[in-house]
Amino acid sequence: MPKCEVKTGFFILRDCENPTNHTCSICNKNVCARHMRGHPETGAPCCLDCVAEFGKTADDYYYGPVWCFGYRRRFYNDSDYQPMYSGISDLSIDGFDESDIRSFDTADEGDDSPAEAFDDQSVFDS
Repeated sequence: MPKCEVKTGFFILRDCENPTNHTCSICNKNVCARHMRGHPETGAPCCLDCVAEFGKTADDYYYGPVWCFGYRRRFYNDSDYQPMYSGISDLSIDGFDESDIRSFDTADEGDDSPAEAFDDQSVFDS
């Protein structure tokens, strides 16, 4: 069963992990029950992203799902903010390669002594 294609979050976007049972009538994304609303004019199944484009709706109250998706859309447009995406991604798309990831490997660091290892002298002796 396909997963919901709606992105959640504000500064860092993530994939929704819920299974889908609807398709948005506007953008044709697979949408879970949590992110599906009725189209403001026709009542057809519609994702929160598309409903947020219509502005005020009956479900549009402060901190409600439609308001949050609309606020996110307005914030991105007004501030030219590009959110980070932490969903499933390919390394070649992100621009990272094996040498970038290698920086986080702990093996072969070259020094076997821990950085906190002190000899018998006190730090005040220097």
